[in-house]
Amino acid sequence: MALRVLLIDEEPDQASKLEALLHDQGHIVLARLPLSADLLGAVNERQPEIVVVDIKLPDPGTLRQMRDITRKHPRPIVMFVDRDDSALIRQAVKAGVSAYAVGDISASRIKSILDIAMAQFSETQALRNELAEVKNTLAERKIVEQAKGIIMQQRQCSEAEAYRDLRRTAMDRGAKLAEIARTVIEASKEVPR
Repeated sequence: MALRVLLIDEEPDQASKLEALLHDQGHIVLARLPLSADLLGAVNERQPEIVVVDIKLPDPGTLRQMRDITRKHPRPIVMFVDRDDSALIRQAVKAGVSAYAVGDISASRIKSILDIAMAQFSETQALRNELAEVKNTLAERKIVEQAKGIIMQQRQCSEAEAYRDLRRTAMDRGAKLAEIARTVIEASKEVPR
């Protein structure tokens, strides 16, 4: 599968070799940029499917840029480095790097590394989406519970009756239960005590 790649490298000779390897495997290198470039802007503008970074060792500035990309324009990031460093690997993974490869870059290695990065990124995104959905569900339940408490207090009714009222109102209006619950909460704030 051909990927649209943003290549980031400080050494022109190394970048040319890596770019040739990527081209040989059918990938499209959208741009080759130095680390000093506005990488977040480049990702936003060019919309690569994967970001490939080739450096000796990542420094805090590089990791910050990778973290910014991950937060604002999530996509797989592959980092090719010259030396192994466990602490930097952990920092890179926290910054959103999907694959961290040490040593020489060869045609035989690059395909599997890119495949791993794409798979790892997809898995991570699925987990993030699932977590966001769970957090949203919990937040909505909390809002519904708060609204039920308000209804129970105002109408002197049971929890089951308050819930039925919320559900009935949501169904009558074709709205989500959490939306009606928010309306109840907001209305209770407006009522003078």
